[in-house]
Amino acid sequence: MKRFTQGIILLFIVLVLVLGGFYIRATYQTLKVTPSPSPAPASSTPPPVLGRTPTIQNADGTPVLSADYVKYYGHDGRNAFELLKALDPSVGYKQYSFGVLVESIGGVTPDNQHFWKLYLNGQASQVGADQLQLHDGDVVEWKIDKINK
Repeated sequence: MKRFTQGIILLFIVLVLVLGGFYIRATYQTLKVTPSPSPAPASSTPPPVLGRTPTIQNADGTPVLSADYVKYYGHDGRNAFELLKALDPSVGYKQYSFGVLVESIGGVTPDNQHFWKLYLNGQASQVGADQLQLHDGDVVEWKIDKINK
């Protein structure tokens, strides 16, 4: 009987160890932290990410601008308008006392019910492109949006 009891206890310990191992492994995999991508280093210029229908391309064929969407990355000490002009030297704009109004990008001029809207890190900008000072890793986007009257 004593041997039977020892066998049951040993079986119980093995079962606890096996189940505990599975539990610890499942918990570890659930809690595993995946590192988030770090912002682009200042010395490298990440390629712009685009929407649909590329209208302007780099020499290697990668799209820079699309018919209704532009995305590029900020650099310390530069403003959004400077970098936009670097991507598209033919950008259409008007200079006003309050700043620059971008009218066309990549040869695309929205109709009178729409405009090129500027976003910084996913949020609509509260200032014009020439007033929006950028930092390394900032994400700048331009989207055609409807004018709210």
